Amino acid sequence: MTTQGRGRGRGSYSSGRGRGRFNRTRSQQKTESRKTLQDYTYYIGSAKQASDYNTVTKYLINYVRKTYTNGDDIANALDEGTPVDINDWKPTLSISAKDQVKEKQEYEAETEEYKILYKAEVDSWIRRKDTYRSNVGRAYALLYERCNKAMQSKLQSRKDFDTIKGNPFKLLEAIKEHSVSYQENKYPMTSITDAIRNIVNLRQKEDESLIDYTRRFKVARDVLKSQIGGPLILAPVAKNISGYDPKDPDKVRECEEEAYQQWLSYVYVSNTDKAKYGTLISGLSSQFALGQDQYPKTIVSATNVLSNHRFDSAYTDREKKRKANRDKQKLEHDEQVLEPDEEQREAAFAQFEGKCWCCGKQGHRSPKCPQKNKPKSEWAINNTKEMQHAQQIIEGTESDQANDARSTAASSTTATTQASSSERPFWAGGAGFFQLTQGVNGGQVSYLQFEDLRDMLLLDSASSAHVFCNKRMVDKTWETDTSLSLATNGGPFETSTKGRVPQCDDVWLNEKSMTNIFSLALLTDKFRVTFDS
Repeated sequence: MTTQGRGRGRGSYSSGRGRGRFNRTRSQQKTESRKTLQDYTYYIGSAKQASDYNTVTKYLINYVRKTYTNGDDIANALDEGTPVDINDWKPTLSISAKDQVKEKQEYEAETEEYKILYKAEVDSWIRRKDTYRSNVGRAYALLYERCNKAMQSKLQSRKDFDTIKGNPFKLLEAIKEHSVSYQENKYPMTSITDAIRNIVNLRQKEDESLIDYTRRFKVARDVLKSQIGGPLILAPVAKNISGYDPKDPDKVRECEEEAYQQWLSYVYVSNTDKAKYGTLISGLSSQFALGQDQYPKTIVSATNVLSNHRFDSAYTDREKKRKANRDKQKLEHDEQVLEPDEEQREAAFAQFEGKCWCCGKQGHRSPKCPQKNKPKSEWAINNTKEMQHAQQIIEGTESDQANDARSTAASSTTATTQASSSERPFWAGGAGFFQLTQGVNGGQVSYLQFEDLRDMLLLDSASSAHVFCNKRMVDKTWETDTSLSLATNGGPFETSTKGRVPQCDDVWLNEKSMTNIFSLALLTDKFRVTFDS
């Protein structure tokens, strides 16, 4: 039987590339789990937790929009806080513009067409209306279900709970009140004071975006309005607004509302991150002192002003310092060199999995190590007992050029290692070293190599067969009934000779090969192989 295959000059056959594998770290495999509906619940909270209400409500409205039939209708209504006027959707019958007498046939045809279209639109409107009504009930059930037991108990104890039943819009208002520590039996002045204190002390967080800050501020504004029943009456400011007429109640209310909006805008701007908007705030104050009132009068205009403002240099400087500190900490971690003390010298090869072979630290590999240019004799990996033992083998073997001396050195090393520890080298030669270390966690392979390819042993991820050329590296050889035919870069050859390598599979032997190859794919079937890429 002949086993044929296309090689790439290093003993590949059959499947071509080897089945080389490596284990990804847990951090690479781990993916952040997405939150589900069960992760969003309404709780009774404090005024500072208004943003929690907003986050949960936003998710639930989007959930309704994505999962309900015609979900946009009920979702938009919940977002605006007011129910939809279904009659606004009702279609109207179009009338033909043709002359009923002179263009009788065209008039009748167009009228009939409009009637058919109107009937179809009415049917669609009825279905949409029925779906919306059904979704109102489903939305109420969803919102109530997402309240924890304490919140449900609080809702049921309300005096107006009968008007809330089945109405998701009123239910949301009630949930908002209880989410910010509103209690029906609480002293009213306490609730009002908490609401005012909450909005005045609400600050933009250091890494919070303007959108998120605006959302939190609007929730606090709505809570305040629900507590005081309307805008704060700022009479001195309202009287100075153009158009104020104390004899006209409507004008008075209009100016009071405008004054309240100005106050909200001022609080909103002044509570932003000073590192980002400090120059803007001080500029507005300076302009007002010079007789130029540039303060925004509404939250919308204030948001536009803040959005168009380029962050102050204080913010960029702060970010640069934070980044520099992070880089410095990482560099200090990476540059910590493992001192060649006794503990390091006794380190096992297995302990270097996931660590830099140069400095012995985690977080990077040797090609990116800050210490990679130091002599390799000083690398941390070369201070392991396996590599030190290998060096002793090489130094002792190089002093003896005879083949029998090499064999004696290899046998002596094997015997010494087996007697001293559980580590057993399965091959040692005059110009290189290849060792299998067996321990609790499996086997580790380490090797040194020199210039003569025939004295090297390569671990090849592109080979699917073990192919040796050096007879000194095998215990014995024999002829087999099968053969291996290779088409390589050096030309085709065929061999039916195999050799025995202790603790490993039998290998093909072909003295015409350039070097000795272990297939990574076959080794990983027997041992766990780790390496520094």
